[in-house]
Amino acid sequence: MKYLGMVVALLVVLAGCQQAADTGGSTGMKDVESSMLKAVGYDAGSQTLTVKFTSSDEVYTYQGVPKDVYDSIMSSDSMGTYFTENVKGKFEYTKSGGE
Repeated sequence: MKYLGMVVALLVVLAGCQQAADTGGSTGMKDVESSMLKAVGYDAGSQTLTVKFTSSDEVYTYQGVPKDVYDSIMSSDSMGTYFTENVKGKFEYTKSGGE
């Protein structure tokens, strides 16, 4: 019986890992070619957009960003312009890093 409990616990952990992978699980920052943005990441499960700018080591995490906004940033001819017009000042954010 104790082995059954261990198997169930393992399955729960594995299911959680799979769900995280299915929803983007982490922001998965990707380096981008932009004069303004250095790296961009997105977590679809929490609708979190993470941005690192070329001007500093600070990382900005924007909450409540729909996936289509992230997709549009990544496919935009000018990521910086799209970001400025469609994200900056429109979503709450937290800032970290830059020490």
